[in-house]
Amino acid sequence: MNTFVRRNKLNIFLLICCLPIFLIAVNLQIINVDGILESNFLSVNSIFAGFLFTSLGIIAGILDKEIIVFLDERGYLDGYINGIVIGLIMHITSAITELMVNNIDMNITLDTEVLINQIVFMFLVAGIVFFIKSLFNILKLIKIIRNQNKK
Repeated sequence: MNTFVRRNKLNIFLLICCLPIFLIAVNLQIINVDGILESNFLSVNSIFAGFLFTSLGIIAGILDKEIIVFLDERGYLDGYINGIVIGLIMHITSAITELMVNNIDMNITLDTEVLINQIVFMFLVAGIVFFIKSLFNILKLIKIIRNQNKK
């Protein structure tokens, strides 16, 4: 367990920070989530999830490189892969929540609608945070491979 925490400390930090920052921003009305469900974030979530799946594909495609095998055997890729998976979970959860609310007949009160709007948007924002993190991680891996190929 200690190894998992050590290898994923940035992912854990981002997860822990996203929720309170988001809640503070909503409560201070910096972020307005009214009417989120009327917007079509399903396609936005799908696009980001697709890019994250592509990032996983890139990592799978470079696993045959000697330096990447070295890093993988020592657990350095765990944080990268887990960050991508967390981002995927965030976007898929947001998309499924939006799909369910928009397509299933439910009697939703105003308070419940506000809560659902916040949940959908929070998962979208958290997913984008992990998308950005995974983008930097993929760029770092590509740089490592390019530097190794120069030798």
